[in-house]
Amino acid sequence: MRINTCDRGTFYSFDKWSKGNARLCVNTWQRADGSYAVEASFYADFYYYWGAAWYSDGTCNFGCTMGGHFTLEKNDGSRMYGWFSDSLNGNAGWAGHTFNVGSGRYQLTAGVRKEGGYWRNQGSGEYSASSVVPMNDLKITIDLP
Repeated sequence: MRINTCDRGTFYSFDKWSKGNARLCVNTWQRADGSYAVEASFYADFYYYWGAAWYSDGTCNFGCTMGGHFTLEKNDGSRMYGWFSDSLNGNAGWAGHTFNVGSGRYQLTAGVRKEGGYWRNQGSGEYSASSVVPMNDLKITIDLP
């Protein structure tokens, strides 16, 4: 049995000066021994607001990061995690992790945070609240026989 699906969303900084268009995807396949592989992927494109328009946030020369984790929770409450952290080059980010599982019902979620970009406080080296975009509400349910 093969499952290939995505959940999408748009997420904003607290003041709505930065945003990320994100998607959480899952791809599954069954191995010869009957076990399954669940491949989780997270993609996002980032933008900043200036004037009256959104612009691609390719300003990571001052430092941008995207970090977080995947959580794969089985219907019995057991959980597995896959952590990631990466520097961004340009306005897009990707992360992936593969889980090895058996049959059952699972829910895949991602907790991701982008920091940096156009609204970063460049002089201090710190992140302004406008440059932080939390992306936490994407989820996919998977039924593996």
